[in-house]
Amino acid sequence: RQGKKNMRGVDGPYEWDESGGVGAAEEQQTAQAMQATVDNQRKQREAQESDRDNKRTIATEIKAKVDKWRQGKKNMRGVDGPYEWDESGGVGAAEEQQTAQAMQATVDNQRKQREAQESDRDNKRTIATEIKAKVDKWRQGKKNMRAILSTLHEIVPPGTKWEPVGLAKLLQPTDVKKAYRKALLVIHTDKLPETASAEDQVLAQEVFDAVREAWAAFQHEL
Repeated sequence: RQGKKNMRGVDGPYEWDESGGVGAAEEQQTAQAMQATVDNQRKQREAQESDRDNKRTIATEIKAKVDKWRQGKKNMRGVDGPYEWDESGGVGAAEEQQTAQAMQATVDNQRKQREAQESDRDNKRTIATEIKAKVDKWRQGKKNMRAILSTLHEIVPPGTKWEPVGLAKLLQPTDVKKAYRKALLVIHTDKLPETASAEDQVLAQEVFDAVREAWAAFQHEL
């Protein structure tokens, strides 16, 4: 976006079509509302990340506490060595063993579930990082709204109903606005096919945010 100071990607002002343009106040209100939505979504994602990190820290601390407590406790009574069994009132050894095995199986299953959840979060975080880098690379050199819209087809997720738009169709500000609004409708995550993968969902959101940021910059140039 560097060097492109307006929606046409060239320096200097241009004439505004008063008959077809939108009022500056209305455009500013729309831009502010959209920016507030972007900020709120970003804050929500950051809060979720922070919450997951806190839970992971708590889980690690508690596990260490339990492991420390278990050290040296080699049987169910918490002392070393065998013990005498009270035949008159005790529970059979086989039943006690079954109970211990069932409890251990439950503990193992819960641990596996936690590990699977941790692995899933790590995978999602890795995917998000890779996709953000991909979108950032696509945005390099595209310094205005027209450049973003005219190359949008190169980055949108597969199955997205977006038709390429040439620069010739983006000459007037009203043309740019029309294409921008259509882009938001097409690449919104709610508009993706039901078969869209998690990666496609993340990609659509990143591209959606990039388009809105470009539009906000464009409005400041009007």
